[in-house]
Amino acid sequence: MHHDRAHAVVARLLTDPAALATISALHRDPGSSSGDRSLPTLDEFTAVELAKLRLFQGFITKIKHNPLLPILPLTFKALRKFGVEIEFFARHSPRFLEARTQGPLPLQTQMTLAADALRATFIDHPFHPYLCALLQHELTIWQVGQTTDPPLLANSPASVRWRGKFVLQRYQFDIASIDRLALEAGPGGCEPNPSPKTFAYWRPDTASSVSVFEVDDATAVMLAFVDGARDLNEIRDCVLRTGLFAPTYEDIRAFFDDASQHGFVSFDAS
Repeated sequence: MHHDRAHAVVARLLTDPAALATISALHRDPGSSSGDRSLPTLDEFTAVELAKLRLFQGFITKIKHNPLLPILPLTFKALRKFGVEIEFFARHSPRFLEARTQGPLPLQTQMTLAADALRATFIDHPFHPYLCALLQHELTIWQVGQTTDPPLLANSPASVRWRGKFVLQRYQFDIASIDRLALEAGPGGCEPNPSPKTFAYWRPDTASSVSVFEVDDATAVMLAFVDGARDLNEIRDCVLRTGLFAPTYEDIRAFFDDASQHGFVSFDAS
């Protein structure tokens, strides 16, 4: 193959996942035909060379995802630790390149595409649940850290309202243990003991950083019913309907008095 044609063909295969997939399929089924004379013949590229081109395409796509590194550092480290980093980006390349045909993508769009791909890839691998939990953890930190949503309009001064942005996430694994494993040097599997836990993600109105802390089940239930409209009695009614426990009004009042003193909520129950 003349070097000019070689350069042109390689450039096309690296930027056109469909063309790379087509010629790779021809190697798997030499009797088929693509009908595209611009594609290389089976004699011009071996299956091994095409496989290397596919991985190099994945490497290029990985580099184009550098804007997400500050947001998903542990998720990307986990991909590398599990030995599937380049393979993931090679699989993600067709969808990513199709989406950016008109130019670079907005950060939110690129994030959504990558997150959807991460959830849908390697679903048969044992590390998939841990990878998804780590992804959700880092996405939540990023989302809570964005500009605080405007407060909900309260029905009355007695309504319990957040003073900032607050999100609860329930995981089947201890996120802290997955964090540590992703940061450990060297390859290896990820098998933290199943340990269902609920974590709270909190960004006060007056701060830009996000705090993450574990909460017990009773705390999670009471906080989950804070919507800017319910007052203490209505929150208690909601908690009672769950059947998980039966707090008195005094219990609810004491809990939210403490939450108010720590700056999480505001209300006027006088």
